[in-house]
Amino acid sequence: MDGLSVKAMVAIIIASILVRCVSAAATNHTVGGTSGWDLSSNLQGWVNQNTFHVGDSLLFSYLPVHDVVEVNQVDYQLCDFSHPIQTHNEGETLVPLTSPGSRFFICGQNGHCGMGLKLQIQILPHQNDTVNGSPSQSPASNSDPAHIGIRPSTPTVDINLHPHHRTCGASQEIAALFLWLLPLIATLLLIVFSFHPGELGYCLAISHL
Repeated sequence: MDGLSVKAMVAIIIASILVRCVSAAATNHTVGGTSGWDLSSNLQGWVNQNTFHVGDSLLFSYLPVHDVVEVNQVDYQLCDFSHPIQTHNEGETLVPLTSPGSRFFICGQNGHCGMGLKLQIQILPHQNDTVNGSPSQSPASNSDPAHIGIRPSTPTVDINLHPHHRTCGASQEIAALFLWLLPLIATLLLIVFSFHPGELGYCLAISHL
């Protein structure tokens, strides 16, 4: 195999690996999307549109009239925040998802949980584990005592968007995407400029075979 063929194969392999790394990267999920953690958010619709894996994080963005209280399943159903697992009131809260199973969050302010400001998510194993065929853990198999209880009801919420959160979630997601794409773009540029014009054309021809 001549030097040109080796260069072409190395370039294609490196590009493929980088693309796979970007696609498997952990995700910061902005809770509620553009409207954030707010009574106006359609939280159930947002959950249905997202998939959560170990290694991802939840980003709660909210006004001072709200907080974020993580509870077990029974307290989630009852909107009881007197035995919290964690309580946050910083206005911007990042919660890492470190293990498979169910997690439950409510707002502990002014009856907001009863008005629908509550969130249940199911966390799947890491994407690489799923691709390799590892079985997903079902909600019933979650052995964490803090999360054992009865099945929660589906919350009813208003779907109007709150103007305070229209840009926060989008800017966070764009920044995360840029940070993952930047190494890929830089590496591909280095590969392209390392070839002579004739070698580059040869690589492109091979990549389309």
